[in-house]
Amino acid sequence: MKYAAYMTRGEHWYFDSRDLSPITEAEWLDYARRDPELRLITHNRLRCLNTGQEWTQLRKDERLWDWEPAGGRSSTGPHAYAFEWHRNGIIVRCLDPELLAKAKAIARVFNARVIGDDDDVL
Repeated sequence: MKYAAYMTRGEHWYFDSRDLSPITEAEWLDYARRDPELRLITHNRLRCLNTGQEWTQLRKDERLWDWEPAGGRSSTGPHAYAFEWHRNGIIVRCLDPELLAKAKAIARVFNARVIGDDDDVL
């Protein structure tokens, strides 16, 4: 799978549906800080498209979290980030079967579900 999915309590993944039944930022942070497999992304690695120059930028929020399962990733290797809290829901990026399973497990904690870009429940 190459697209994003959305963890939401709403009927659909888009903003107005997520706003009706939010997963609040406080709820997400409380969970993410306690999950030993989630790691806060504290820096962005950036690259200039014209020159190729790279640099690191400090993040000043707690919206992006990577997933590092205890046994390590078997099929996909490291991702830029896996989970992003955004406007009353969680965006799940770089989706693969292992990450989808983790997202579904987290969704159950929030009494939510995981919905794909094409609005199908995963």
